Amino acid sequence: MNIGVIRADDRSAPFFAAAARDVLLIKRCARCDRWLDPGATGCPECGAADPRWEPAAGHGRLISWAVLPAGKPDPANPPGRSATPGAAGSPGDAEASGDVGTSGDVGTSGDIEDPGACGAPGAPSVLALVELDEGPWLRTRLEGTGAMGTARLRPGLRVTARFVHPAEGESYPVFRAGQ
Repeated sequence: MNIGVIRADDRSAPFFAAAARDVLLIKRCARCDRWLDPGATGCPECGAADPRWEPAAGHGRLISWAVLPAGKPDPANPPGRSATPGAAGSPGDAEASGDVGTSGDVGTSGDIEDPGACGAPGAPSVLALVELDEGPWLRTRLEGTGAMGTARLRPGLRVTARFVHPAEGESYPVFRAGQ
């Protein structure tokens, strides 16, 4: 799935600089210690402004997903539009595809390489909502679903961050099934 060229701005620069080093950064409140999503500008718990960036473990679980068939453009990121941290998909993507997952507790692992699997050229793309082990939810892309493709996706599936380093633009995280 081509998401176009990602360019950092002043607010997102630390996120993308860390991604270039294969580190997932999210925000954390200095006052109450709550973990926040990368786009947070304040803490909803205690009201503190300007949360600090901190590394996350890069592990979580799949909450929901939408499958975009191969060759269908990604409505969340048309060519030429910059993406922001955690903004690879939107709630409307799920309705557009008709293939939607929901929350639950099933956990699996495994990582079967398959050129026809999600993330490979010409394969369907999976937009996902992932709950990090630290708590925040990220909108992202899911790759490496294996030989069974999207059939093995289940709510609660354990996922791990990996990083894409394009020839042009910023590096960014995607998630992959397994720990």
